[in-house]
Amino acid sequence: MSVRIAYCTNVRLPSERAHGQQIAHVCRALHSLGHDVSVFAPYRKNTVIEDFHTYYQLPLSINISYIGFFDFINRLWLPGPLGLWCMNWILRLMLPSRLRSRSYDVLYTRSAALLSALLSLRIPVILELHQLPQRNRRLFVLQCNQCTRVACLTRAIAETLCSWGVETQRVIVEGDAVNIQEFQGLPSKSEVRTSFSLTTHRTIIGYVGRLTTL
Repeated sequence: MSVRIAYCTNVRLPSERAHGQQIAHVCRALHSLGHDVSVFAPYRKNTVIEDFHTYYQLPLSINISYIGFFDFINRLWLPGPLGLWCMNWILRLMLPSRLRSRSYDVLYTRSAALLSALLSLRIPVILELHQLPQRNRRLFVLQCNQCTRVACLTRAIAETLCSWGVETQRVIVEGDAVNIQEFQGLPSKSEVRTSFSLTTHRTIIGYVGRLTTL
């Protein structure tokens, strides 16, 4: 059965960061299942020149709408946390009216800061949870218990969430996936070692990323 899904986020799109890719892949997966997917993201000045669909190679039928008219992030007179708070406040203020203009069946988000606005619409909300909050735990638990589903990235997050008081029937564990097709046709291990002049036969482990989280 096809449903109309509004994916709501507070991150810059398109983005060169991993969370932008993850959002795009989730939207692509939902769309491939036959669902009508619309994305709602904040207005941000962007260093990425390509548009949302071109950058992520998404079909144009995945619509994106930008909320707001001013970029609160990276302003000298608005320190980082204050800029983020202002942006989230604008999103919570403006999102409900934008979402009411179309009758959506499901609201989907990985941005817990938007939960109060989404839950106020009385439409089923799915929260994709990547990390646990460091403050306002009681409010967060109340909001999770109003969500239709809370999809936790790891079992440890799910267990902690339930120990806090979130109803177990609302919590599921769904780890991040990988698109195997993107790894088809890669050179063999011996070919890679030869191209990089690696003569050792020992196991080589590579890591790409940060040593600290954002």
